[in-house]
Amino acid sequence: MTQRRITSGDLAPLYTTSIGVDQLFENLISNFNGFQQNYPPYNIIKHDDDHYVLELAIAGFGEDDINLIIKNNVLIIEADKKNNDEELTYLHKGIGVRKFNKTFPLAEHVEVKAALVKNGILSIDLYRNIPEQLLPKRIAIDFK
Repeated sequence: MTQRRITSGDLAPLYTTSIGVDQLFENLISNFNGFQQNYPPYNIIKHDDDHYVLELAIAGFGEDDINLIIKNNVLIIEADKKNNDEELTYLHKGIGVRKFNKTFPLAEHVEVKAALVKNGILSIDLYRNIPEQLLPKRIAIDFK
């Protein structure tokens, strides 16, 4: 049996063995094709299977400069610094404060529970909240 390698965005071989997951494959490819920029730097911390924290370094941004939006299971973090320092003359400006738009696809049933900025780090608490009807249930067996 010969193996076929997938070397580009050709996902046709995967479609032949899976049903209803074509959208998943398309999302994966679009994420790899449009790799996000590295600004601002971020961490993803896993506390347990249902609790994650996303941290972004946002030094220099104020409360009115940042928006968090969830749309179609995608967390969107947008920031645009209002130019307040027009009258300042910098001898050196090393703190990068530029406009950015970062997106993070969220798994099903993952919710943002809180967002907090402390010491220039935006921390976003994410929890997976699976509805009771979707959790596994143990079925009692009657023996007679």
